[in-house]
Amino acid sequence: MRRRIFLAGFAMFCLVGASGAGADSDLFEGKIAAAGAKAITVVAKNGDNVEFMIPADCKITIDGQASTADKLAVGLSVRIQSAKGADGVVAKRIDALSAG
Repeated sequence: MRRRIFLAGFAMFCLVGASGAGADSDLFEGKIAAAGAKAITVVAKNGDNVEFMIPADCKITIDGQASTADKLAVGLSVRIQSAKGADGVVAKRIDALSAG
């Protein structure tokens, strides 16, 4: 059930968010390998590690509920809308789904 809610929410995010995302925006999927208050490292399906900086204005959800960066934990599946910034890859939006 959670997966359906997550997927439905993500579909809405894609429909609504994509129109305002701009050409510089990228969408990334993976699992959190390391988490901190200002950055997370995500392992992609191909095995690559990607670090995302988390600015104060980043929109974060976990299982469809508004959340904060300090709640992001190792093992969560994530979809991240990001852009390249001066400090690296910056997350604009993080949608996470817990296992189970």
